[in-house]
Amino acid sequence: MDLRKDKGLNLEELAQLTQISRSSLASYDSKDNKKISHDLSDEMVALLKSGRINNRLLCELATHKNFIKFFSDIEVYVDEIASMQIQNLNSLVNTVRHEIIERYRPGEDDPHLRILQAAHIEDDEYSSHMIQDDISAIVRNIRAAHKSDSESAPPTTIAEELKQDLEDVTNFKGIPLEKQAALYCKRLGINYNKKTAVAWYMFPCSSGFVLVIFS
Repeated sequence: MDLRKDKGLNLEELAQLTQISRSSLASYDSKDNKKISHDLSDEMVALLKSGRINNRLLCELATHKNFIKFFSDIEVYVDEIASMQIQNLNSLVNTVRHEIIERYRPGEDDPHLRILQAAHIEDDEYSSHMIQDDISAIVRNIRAAHKSDSESAPPTTIAEELKQDLEDVTNFKGIPLEKQAALYCKRLGINYNKKTAVAWYMFPCSSGFVLVIFS
């Protein structure tokens, strides 16, 4: 890749930045493959190398099956490709609406006028909804694919876990301090029922007593 060489990147560095395997990148360099044209700006390369964004997630986003549609919708909006057609449709609706008003003099609450008013399309609003629907579907799919990852958030919160532990300890037979010890052990992953392996002691302190657990 001429661009890779221009940026001073070797295959290992480019593979790390793009999360594409070195073998795949090497195949792009091969003369047997068609030359792939890239248009990465210096700012984009600097961003990929900076570590400020998740390059793996960026690659998953760009290679998602619906990304082309999402990107095409952005292009349509940014380049105002559909703006003229939307303006023409709105002009047609306005013309029909004015003709009805001039000919029949209906009231403001006339259902036909309300329908024509609702048919008026706002370019920004229409494009925003379309682009939002595209990216939301992509992100949901990527999120679902990472549900089982170790880096993903656990299915239950700490508060939910603590609530469950408190409910379990409520049924524990013993004095209040034993229940407190059982709760601490549960939070620490210690099986308090194994009395031979767990011991607890109370030590006096300025605020009363401190509970110390030995495992």
